[in-house]
Amino acid sequence: MTPGLGRSYASSAGALRCRRLRRTGGVPLAAWFVALLLVMSRAARAQEPAAPVPAPADSAVLLAEPDSSAAAADTLHGAEPATPETGAGTVAAPPPHPTPAAPAPPAAPTAAAPADAPAPPGAADPPAAPASLRELNAWIAYRTHAHLLALPDEARLFYRRGLMLHASGGDQAALHLVRGAIKLDPGFMAPRLTLVAWLAFHQPAEALDQLNDVIRLASDSFMIQIVMATNALYLFIQALVLALALISIVVLCLNHARLRHGWIERLSTFVTPATARWWSWAILLGPYLAGLGPALPTLAFLGLLLPTARLRERTLFVLLALTLAGVPFMTAALDRLSSPLHEDRAPFYGVPELQTEPYTPTLRAETEAAVAAHPDNPFLQFAAGWMAQRGGDAARAEAHYRHALSAWPRDDRTYNNLGNTLASQGRGDDALTAYHKAIELNPHNLAAHFNASQIYTLRYDFRSANDELAHAAAIDFEVVKDLQAERAESKWAGLLDQWIGPRTFWGALLQEPVHTTASGALPPLWRTRVECSGWRFSLLAFVVAAASVGLGLLFHRSIPVRDCVNCGRPVCRRCAQRRRELALCPECAAIWSRAESPEFGRVLLFQHRRRLLVRRDMVFRVAGTLVPGVGYLPHRRMLRPLLFLSAGCALASATLGVAAPFSYEPRFGVPGHDAPMLGLGLLWLAYYALSIPFFVAFERRASRAAQEPAVPIRRRVRATASVNPHPDSSLDAA
Repeated sequence: MTPGLGRSYASSAGALRCRRLRRTGGVPLAAWFVALLLVMSRAARAQEPAAPVPAPADSAVLLAEPDSSAAAADTLHGAEPATPETGAGTVAAPPPHPTPAAPAPPAAPTAAAPADAPAPPGAADPPAAPASLRELNAWIAYRTHAHLLALPDEARLFYRRGLMLHASGGDQAALHLVRGAIKLDPGFMAPRLTLVAWLAFHQPAEALDQLNDVIRLASDSFMIQIVMATNALYLFIQALVLALALISIVVLCLNHARLRHGWIERLSTFVTPATARWWSWAILLGPYLAGLGPALPTLAFLGLLLPTARLRERTLFVLLALTLAGVPFMTAALDRLSSPLHEDRAPFYGVPELQTEPYTPTLRAETEAAVAAHPDNPFLQFAAGWMAQRGGDAARAEAHYRHALSAWPRDDRTYNNLGNTLASQGRGDDALTAYHKAIELNPHNLAAHFNASQIYTLRYDFRSANDELAHAAAIDFEVVKDLQAERAESKWAGLLDQWIGPRTFWGALLQEPVHTTASGALPPLWRTRVECSGWRFSLLAFVVAAASVGLGLLFHRSIPVRDCVNCGRPVCRRCAQRRRELALCPECAAIWSRAESPEFGRVLLFQHRRRLLVRRDMVFRVAGTLVPGVGYLPHRRMLRPLLFLSAGCALASATLGVAAPFSYEPRFGVPGHDAPMLGLGLLWLAYYALSIPFFVAFERRASRAAQEPAVPIRRRVRATASVNPHPDSSLDAA
């Protein structure tokens, strides 16, 4: 049995990695630690066996009286708590506590405790928090003296002040405050990303170090992963839908004359041709002005054009129809990913957010109430054990962890935490059994190896302790070195707790059924859109698509509308004028009639076509340069416009601040917090640097094809192809 172990120290993925051991010379660390244990054992033999005293909440088991002044000086000179990265067995962050709890009364001595077991010193009065929120160094020193893992509220306050100072030009003071925010809460990711953006060109070494810490934090934090995945899915869906809608609208604008021509011919039997033209515009623009949204009317009009459309335009119609019909499935996937952010939804019930919540008796009571309502939920059982352990109730924590293990019999992290609760009760043998079980399930669990070495060390079994420490160092040497440095510099150490692994969260999330009727997870920007109104809109879109295709086939059979073989204007059998084997519009027919020979007529038609295309090509050339992807649409290209416009919509969403609606941390409302302008500027530069050369090369090929004169061929089919006014048709064939 091992007395003297109070509450275990819950090191976090944000609290143990960032510092490097900065020492040269001196006594080796292992020899120093052995000497410290010998001195403590002599002091323990000289006194009566003292009862174990639980440490304050969020503190570690004290092995020696901490040197407050030395720890404070070390913190103030820039030393940061280390953050280990242990692969599959990463040491996770417990919820930080802003103020230490009052020490619990001493427990009764353990009867089976050996006489030579080291006893912890008496619990000293906790230091008082600084009275002012303006002294950053005082708060850093207070966190060190009180042995707190983090001060999250104060860290966010100083971080916001740093952002405001940077916006007003105080760069050095802003850097000091942002770095201080990291020291106050090492698991706080936002200041690290801010330092990466600020120091990318001035101090690239520190920027890369911060970026490495961001990657390490994200690899072991389910909340960070789920927020990133949800925002990425939201951005992908939004960019894809916007790009498809924009391409469809541009294609409709390019073919609106062909669509309106059939309406004009039918309306001319009731009204004058001029009135029919006005009514055709009213029919075209009316659905958009009636509040039906841009997607549904565009889908209907593309369906009417389907009989005369080309393959790529028909593919666009099918994609738009499938996208509108599948909106409920997209929103259901978004709702499923955002369910961990809701405290009242199974299977998590807000458990992922407890990792970074400060401990309070009220929060623990709420967790216990949730466990009573859902006793078979392993996530709630683990969270209740986590809270009980932080509150000093090791026996209750043990019971909750054992309930969690009944559902997760192969979870090494729960076994590690169970071992810590057993060690806190002085049951060293049972604790080692739990650690060895965790190691058996996951040999790469660094925390279990390190905790076992701590127990062996307190039992003076230095050979076994060195073996376990060697295994931990083989998993991640830098982490073990940082842990030993933390223990040596602050003269306190403890056992490492672990939070629920991201893989466990993801496994439970993917097993949840998909609810396609849920709409609570929709961002506010989507909730007002008619396209996101649910299955009724999807059914309506399907009906509209089918009905528009049927009407288009019916209209085309009664009055087929084709393009003039020269200029591309729509003509029907009522208005088309035949010149030999060519079907021309009235204007092109008048030009042909002025020619003295068929060859000269073809030259005149070619010149007329070039004059018309020059104006259209100039407009789309400018638009294609400013809005990458639009310039391909007059040539009936669809894949490149979809890729470029989707990327442009994603960048525009990020620039306008609507790319990340989901967050588990509060927004600060300060420029430079959500998305660094420098990073967005580089992305926009790369976007245009990639799109413009592709578009220029494509335009050159299209221009060369347009300059080729038509070759007269006598046969009707070939002659029609030779005078085809659309030079890009040769590109389509290619």
